[in-house]
Amino acid sequence: MPLVSVLIPTYNGERFLAAALDSALAQTHRELEVLVGDDCSTDGTRALADAYAARDPRVRVLPPLGANVGAPQNQVRLHEAALGPFVKPLLQDDLLAADCVATLLAPLLADERTVLATSKRRLIDAAGDALPDQPWTAALTQADAVLDGTSLGDAMLGGTANLVGEVTTALYRAGVVAPADLWHLGGREYRANGDIALWLKLLTGRQAFYCPRELSAFRQHAAQSSQSERVIVAGCIEWATLGLAARELGYLAAPGQELAALVRAAQVAGGGLQAATGHPDLLDELTTSLRPLLQRAGALQAAPPAAPAPAAR
Repeated sequence: MPLVSVLIPTYNGERFLAAALDSALAQTHRELEVLVGDDCSTDGTRALADAYAARDPRVRVLPPLGANVGAPQNQVRLHEAALGPFVKPLLQDDLLAADCVATLLAPLLADERTVLATSKRRLIDAAGDALPDQPWTAALTQADAVLDGTSLGDAMLGGTANLVGEVTTALYRAGVVAPADLWHLGGREYRANGDIALWLKLLTGRQAFYCPRELSAFRQHAAQSSQSERVIVAGCIEWATLGLAARELGYLAAPGQELAALVRAAQVAGGGLQAATGHPDLLDELTTSLRPLLQRAGALQAAPPAAPAPAAR
């Protein structure tokens, strides 16, 4: 069986890191390397990771950094260090079901056109208790299914929702997207919605596998960076540019699809305006990002309808 690289970026993650590591090492797929990238933590994260590495040779802790580089770059260096042909990210707060890797790996081995596999994820709180499902975490199918990648990307853009899931949820082929380009699309780095930029690049013209069982748990708690107002506003800004950038990959090509997605993105960006008033730099960035989106939407509305195709004789 092929080696799967489980990548755990961490920063001050001592509270939940042991549970994440335990869930990785308990996988029924045993051909694993578990890479831990510590981004200059100031708590006991490094010592905890080193202790796991001393007990299990599958755990490898990357050399310490000289300075904090931030979550996106920390994940880049983990991808660069990975040895396996398949990558399974695992955020420091999250958990994997014991058969997560085995279940998601099988369809990629069966068909090389399938580059990404994902599943329903369970939301949990700081104590590990289940939280209610949200619209974006509902199961996409009732049974295991292979999905058209471009159609899945269109659905995410049209609904401004991460239907694939956070990076913990997915397993994908290494090397399809270069590590340095993981979070980039259309010449821009996406920091709040970087996972969506990655999914769009992986999915275009390819296939995805989806399992409706909950194979991972995504933990939500107040100390997460994703819960900060700045990150939420940044996500609203990025939805305003994702649709425009994704057109270059062939997404939103059906009649009316692009306009509907841009209108939805403008609504999301507009919802971030009130929160952005407390962050003048973000407010400026939001209004700057909205301008080309609205111009494109206006041009699409003004364009004459496409002529119907001639009837076949």
